[in-house]
Amino acid sequence: MARRPATFLLSVILCALYLTAAQIQAHGGVGPLRLLPETLVAFGALVTPAAWPDDLWRLLAAPLLHVDLQHLLVNVGLVLFFCGGPGRLPGPGLELAMGGFRLLLVFALGGLLGSLLGVVWYRHTSTICVGASGAVLALLATGFFVGGFSLRGKLLALLWAAGLLIFGALYQGDNAAHLGGLFAGTLAGLWQRTNLRRRTK
Repeated sequence: MARRPATFLLSVILCALYLTAAQIQAHGGVGPLRLLPETLVAFGALVTPAAWPDDLWRLLAAPLLHVDLQHLLVNVGLVLFFCGGPGRLPGPGLELAMGGFRLLLVFALGGLLGSLLGVVWYRHTSTICVGASGAVLALLATGFFVGGFSLRGKLLALLWAAGLLIFGALYQGDNAAHLGGLFAGTLAGLWQRTNLRRRTK
């Protein structure tokens, strides 16, 4: 990870937040495999309908939190696999293709747009929204435009994106975040590809 500091930093932040929340929760005798709703809310989960402007900070905090250990491991695994680029299968990886700062920026924008869409999507229901999957999907969408993936990597990214959307539809996952992330990533990827073409002319 020496050449991929942003990927490493992002993974550490996601894990550290979960472990910190789990440790605090453990003082009340609750195990670490799943975080309670009140723990998630205390750490920044987005609760709808949102209360403005007090909940603005939750738009960026919620994508950094995870409901349980499995939720965390899936998203961190996707970040490491597609952004770190460990071999021929995914391709060179997003961080090498677009740079660490832009990677973190796309992640943040994908999470933010997913949160904003969730505020609208769930405005009539009481819902707790957390998870980095929308932000991860933003990264996967961007990868199609910046040369971060091989052909196999693109196919895998498509399968993961479709799987997350299907999971969200079948098991009441946060498809607002998923769709918001995909949209943000597509816009970011198109913008970066357009800028790259201008520089090469």
